[in-house]
Amino acid sequence: MDTVADLMQVVIAFSMIGTLVAATCQLHFLRKQIKQQDRDSKSYIDLLAQQLEHQIQASKQQATLVSKQIEQLKNQNEIQYNWVRKEKALEYSLSKNQQLQQIRKDLDAAFGNIQTIQEPITMKEIGEKLKEDPSKYTVISALLAHWENLALAIELEIVDEKVAYEMTAGIVRKYVYAFQKFINDRRRNKNPRAYKYLLELDEKWAKKLQQGINDK
Repeated sequence: MDTVADLMQVVIAFSMIGTLVAATCQLHFLRKQIKQQDRDSKSYIDLLAQQLEHQIQASKQQATLVSKQIEQLKNQNEIQYNWVRKEKALEYSLSKNQQLQQIRKDLDAAFGNIQTIQEPITMKEIGEKLKEDPSKYTVISALLAHWENLALAIELEIVDEKVAYEMTAGIVRKYVYAFQKFINDRRRNKNPRAYKYLLELDEKWAKKLQQGINDK
């Protein structure tokens, strides 16, 4: 009986050992699977990260390219814009307009060479000329309006001031000086804002011309 009992105990022990070994093997297998899954997951995540990094780099390169193209277009537009402003400034030259050339000749004929006048033309002188020829009022107004338009265009940056200054500063100042009394009378009796931009430009250019003389 003791032998049978011992045998049973041995069988049970071996059975338990077998079960333990099987459980251990299964646990080891499960650990290997988990590790493999972890490695697979990590590889997949790494792959996604690499793809995302590539996409980010490609986006950055594309953004840089677009930025350069925008900058090039901006520079081209700025060059074109400045060129147009220079061309617009040239259009205000009296030599570009036959009607204004004739107006200038008419004023020179009526009041003497405007370029060489030493004193502003008085309202009495202007009034006498208007009695002889009332159209002279329109002639004077047209030429001053031309310079007022130039001054406004400069203020709005439609024309290039540097080109306009080099081309017309002297003559603009002469006409504003010569018809100073006419301008003041117009502002006092008809429109306080008349020739506003022209007078501001004249003052600005007077300082600039004086500075140029001083620099010499």
